[in-house]
Amino acid sequence: MFLNNKPISEACKAEHMPMAQVALSAFLLSLERSHRAKKLVMEKGLPTMREAARCTAKHKVVQESLAKALELMCTDDIHLPLEDSEKWSTILIPWACGKVSSEKTRASATKILSCILEEYGPLTVPISQGWLTFLLSEILGTIKSNSSKGNARSKNDNVKTQISQSNISSAAQVANLLASADVNLAGNQLGTGSDSAGPFPLGDLLMQEPFVGPYKSWNRERKPNFHVVDSVVATLEGIKALTEVCSEDPLYQNLIADSGVLCLLRHYSL
Repeated sequence: MFLNNKPISEACKAEHMPMAQVALSAFLLSLERSHRAKKLVMEKGLPTMREAARCTAKHKVVQESLAKALELMCTDDIHLPLEDSEKWSTILIPWACGKVSSEKTRASATKILSCILEEYGPLTVPISQGWLTFLLSEILGTIKSNSSKGNARSKNDNVKTQISQSNISSAAQVANLLASADVNLAGNQLGTGSDSAGPFPLGDLLMQEPFVGPYKSWNRERKPNFHVVDSVVATLEGIKALTEVCSEDPLYQNLIADSGVLCLLRHYSL
């Protein structure tokens, strides 16, 4: 059993992916057939699943299966607890936005994150803002990478396909603003924060780029004078920046669509 013997987690840690995939196939079958199995895993098996998920960066098939398993558990009348949702965000957001994730993994991660935002509403603003920040940073990285390669599409039609350097520079500044705003909001909302992940549910997410700089300098003893309005302004600036850098190129528009931008916009509109 996944809950007792941790075969999936152990196989992933040992990078024995064929064994992990066999165990995951049985696990998925039990989740599809049994509502009780979903409840048991939700109550006792989430830490083990996260341990396994952290080991799957180079193993797309196993990653897809784990993402599907969590999706099966979150799309019924069972929901991830808020604290577990925050802990999972460090895995789900890169899955939704990451260039190395498969289409199936991105779809599952986007669906799970959408369920989390819908279930907990305003309490998930640090997650939704983190998602937007990560997405903007990933798109900027892709644009800069393509620009440095001097791809044929940009050379053939400079007006339509080349993003202006002013927009890129402005968007990079907004990404930094968003990261700082998310760190401040998360710290103030949850009342904790430190140099390490520790007991801070969002700590693992904030120890990743582009949050790690602002997070390391955040002082829980001397919280900055930060208000929700600052977070709203940063979010609006983020949406504007994302629109500007993607407006001239369908490639980047498709990338942000695949990474869940429509779910984010729906969440903000509500």
